[in-house]
Amino acid sequence: MGNSKYPQVVKPWCNNWECLTVFLNYPQDIKKATYTIDYLNSVFCTAVNKRKVSSSDQAAFKVVCLATQSASKKWLILIHN
Repeated sequence: MGNSKYPQVVKPWCNNWECLTVFLNYPQDIKKATYTIDYLNSVFCTAVNKRKVSSSDQAAFKVVCLATQSASKKWLILIHN
């Protein structure tokens, strides 16, 4: 670790490893839900950033709804409970 190429990146990771790895102990269903939420967030950001300005709140809402509808077509497995 002392001879790391990127010490400014490695040191915080090593100092906070316990906090960073808590997620690995979560049940698989929680991980799937978290990945889905993260994926949707990236879909929303991409959709909104493509249209820098919305004419109204309703137009922005429509962009997010259409992005959600498009993204949901890719989902193969539903999470139960």
